[in-house]
Amino acid sequence: MKAVLIIFVYSVVILATNADGSPRKHSNKTNICMQCMCLTLQPYTVDCMNARYEELPPLTMNITYPWKLQLTHNKIRHIPQFPLLHNLIKLDLGRNGIKNIDEAAFANLYDLKGLVLAYNNLSAEILETHVFKGTNMLQPLGLEELDLSYNNLHSLEGHTLQYLPNLTKLHINNNPIHDIPYDMATAINTLENLEELDLSQCNLDRLPYHFLTDLRKLRKLTLAGNKLSIVPAEVNYAHSLTYLNLNGNPITTIMKGDFSEALRNVQELELSGMPVLRSVGPEAFSSLDHLAVLKMCDNPKLRSINMYAFTFFDLNRQLQEIYLQSNALTTLAEDMLPWTTLKVVDLQNNPWSCDCKLRWLAEDLIPLIERTNPSKTLSLICAEPDTDRGHKLTNIVGKPNAFSCDPPYIPKYTIYSPVAIAIIAVGITLMITSAIIFAYTLYRRTKVKSLLGETVRYRRAHSIDEDGYDEIVES
Repeated sequence: MKAVLIIFVYSVVILATNADGSPRKHSNKTNICMQCMCLTLQPYTVDCMNARYEELPPLTMNITYPWKLQLTHNKIRHIPQFPLLHNLIKLDLGRNGIKNIDEAAFANLYDLKGLVLAYNNLSAEILETHVFKGTNMLQPLGLEELDLSYNNLHSLEGHTLQYLPNLTKLHINNNPIHDIPYDMATAINTLENLEELDLSQCNLDRLPYHFLTDLRKLRKLTLAGNKLSIVPAEVNYAHSLTYLNLNGNPITTIMKGDFSEALRNVQELELSGMPVLRSVGPEAFSSLDHLAVLKMCDNPKLRSINMYAFTFFDLNRQLQEIYLQSNALTTLAEDMLPWTTLKVVDLQNNPWSCDCKLRWLAEDLIPLIERTNPSKTLSLICAEPDTDRGHKLTNIVGKPNAFSCDPPYIPKYTIYSPVAIAIIAVGITLMITSAIIFAYTLYRRTKVKSLLGETVRYRRAHSIDEDGYDEIVES
């Protein structure tokens, strides 16, 4: 069977080149399956990858069921207007070094749903001549997915995407955009049906003001690998988001307000591979009511997650999976999450400080993880104290002086603790009340004295009466 497959593939390669091994141009054969590999998959696939074409092969066949055409890894520099190809649902022109695309090049592909133009060094100038135009404004392309990744796009003209009203997925990742200009923002915002947008690895350090406001169906937004130093406020305009990826950005702190209540529909959040992320503050995730999966791993400087990071978060309703592996965490608060109710908890490869504050992890949580996801407990190792360094947390349970604190650990309420706030409020109230009572008492005493007067004793000038006594006068 393997020998037959090798012979078949070899025959395809021979058919795709001329006798001298030079790239194949037009052929007189009308059946493309004589030149490319036709696979009876679902959907039917015509694979002309690495066929060494320098121009489009003849495509005059009529296939009566959905099919895909793959023309990747050729040298087709010029894309003319395609002929009428019924039932073609996906076209892949990646890795061809395309330098020119004719106007309305895909207008005759009425059934086309997916178009890949990745890895072609395309610029805005190549795409500005209405390449995505349909046969007329009343019959635009039915394209639903467009891949423009790994090109040389610094921008897009405002009209570039106006002929794609049905587009639901747009990939512009890995382009040297740096700063999304007004025209490009306008082009993207015209896509009223867009559901997925990938802007990863575009060197972005900010998003345009009110960007994403008009994308009311946007569910998935990927901004990974950019230069964002804070969570951009503009993500909060995408009220329908269910997935947000901020991996690999130089954000130092995740804090309250970064994710507003407008993002209450987010179900999956990725904050991994962030080189300078150091801390997560109180109430950082408090507005994400429907968060089910949190991936916050491979952050080499993440040492602190505030125990109130999920305060006011309905923990019992949604959260199912949390991934905190390969950070710099030394401890975790037992009360931060209902750990034992989560379906997946991954805390591996952190430099844990195995003191009394982490006893709950070894005694309660890890045994539960071992029963449900044993692979998630392989690298739960102590980094401190020195006596336990390199040992698994569960292996030191029961040892003398294991998980001890010196001096004994006394929980300290942070300034954000509700209990601490209540204590401070009561103290201030008592102080104010005492001050009012004291002032009132002092006022009353002064008032009484002023109304009744006070007995004054004084001595009249010496006048000895007949009996020889001094006279005392009272008033």
